Amino acid sequence: MIRITSSKKSNHLLDENSALSKIRIALLNDKIAKKICKEKGMKESFLAGVNISFGKIKQSAKTVDSNIILNKNLLEKPFDIMMRYVIH
Repeated sequence: MIRITSSKKSNHLLDENSALSKIRIALLNDKIAKKICKEKGMKESFLAGVNISFGKIKQSAKTVDSNIILNKNLLEKPFDIMMRYVIH
């Protein structure tokens, strides 16, 4: 019998692309984000175009010229913590 094993540990950490994809899906389905769009008179489709990226910044997150920049250290946190900074 042959047994295949992996030397890489499985954990909850996401790489940047996976995290951004998951954030985008969550943002498009978030009732708070949708409510904010409605209050501001914008279509919910606006959420699909919000620029979100990870960077080496001192803060956990910041917005510069309508671009959301998340600290790369958030990739080590649970997804719900990451989303708090996106929605904020």
